[in-house]
This record gives sequence, structure tokens and C-alpha cells, in this order.
Amino acid sequence: MKTTLATQKPALVITDDAVRVVEEQLAENTTPEDRFRFGAYLGSAGDYDRARPMLEEAWQLYGGQVTQTGFTITHAAALIAIRRDAGDEIGVDEILAAIKDNVRRHMVR
Repeated sequence: MKTTLATQKPALVITDDAVRVVEEQLAENTTPEDRFRFGAYLGSAGDYDRARPMLEEAWQLYGGQVTQTGFTITHAAALIAIRRDAGDEIGVDEILAAIKDNVRRHMVR
């Protein structure tokens, strides 16, 4: 199975073999940021089942906050799509509120 990361051509494609290789590498030597980045890629590609545990872990680790570094807007967007697909609108609203809080923290007044 191939999963596209973009809807426009040419599309970046993640194959199951590529996912397997990255998962093996993550199991051997990884940082939380590596897992979170991979989760965001998988989520963007629509592979929600594999992405969700990594992104939910990131969400918890960063205290449910969207930040400039750590759990970024990229992670948030992927987790929003995953939660929305699962019918978890309360979870989606939670992330959207965190995004608004992040904007408020970094607004220049």
C-alpha cells in the first residue's frame, strides 16, 4: 500500500516498506521528537492508525499545549485530522483552543 503525503502531483509517497524501516530505526535509537515528527508525517499521509499513538504521546508530553518547538502546529494539524476522522470533536476543540492560546502567547502588542 502507498500513502501520499500531498494531494498535488508529484506526490511524496510513503510505502509500507519505508514505514517499516523507519519504525525499526525508531525502536532501536530514537528521541521523542523523532517519533513525533514521524507521527506527523504519517498523519499527514492519512495513516491515522500508526500516527495517533505517537501524536497523542506528544500531546501529553507537552502538556496539551501547542508550542513553537515541541508540539508544533504541524503536529497539531495532524492530530486534529486524526481526531476528527475518529469523530472526537471534543478532542479537536481541545487542540484548537491550544492553538489559540499559542497565538495569544506570541502576539506582539
